[in-house]
Amino acid sequence: MAVVGCSQTTQHSARRAAPVTTSDAVPPRPTLRLARDGVRLTSGHLTNPFGFGVATFSEAGSIESGLGSPTEVLGPAPCPDGSNDTTQLLRWTTPQQSLQVVFVDGKLASWLLVVLTEGEPVPAHQSAITVEGIGLGSTLSDLRRAYGSVEPFTSPASGGYFWTAGGYHGSITSAAPEGVVTGIQAGRDCIGQTLGE
Repeated sequence: MAVVGCSQTTQHSARRAAPVTTSDAVPPRPTLRLARDGVRLTSGHLTNPFGFGVATFSEAGSIESGLGSPTEVLGPAPCPDGSNDTTQLLRWTTPQQSLQVVFVDGKLASWLLVVLTEGEPVPAHQSAITVEGIGLGSTLSDLRRAYGSVEPFTSPASGGYFWTAGGYHGSITSAAPEGVVTGIQAGRDCIGQTLGE
């Protein structure tokens, strides 16, 4: 008896490579951007705003995730303005710049970014920057592109040139278009005056 049309098929199971796990990979550090109303932390497509008067000191760990550990933590201490408020300050300092984030009565109140080495502004690409892309080392021309009309002014009390635009205050080396930003600040706190006041 003959079997017609019958054939044997051999199935070969292809071995697949084991998937590569990324559990050992270090996730990228979130990006911190300074804003007129607080700070923003972006990770991938998600942005978390930390607003003035809203974000609490207990959320400071999230802010640190974008900057690393602060070089200095001060407080809680009484505000120097004589009010009954308390203040806490986180500061990140490099040889060229300092960023301080201030909490008053446990709520985010202000931030201040300044050049520490006079005459050697930090290149903009090495500085913390605002959501509009302005940082230490940006020029007056950059400020005008970001915020429109910006006219530097002098302060008899403080000396030097200052600017106000887009909800920010700052210092700048001159009123010329190539004048370089040496300080940026947003918010108000009980520690010191606003740049230029």
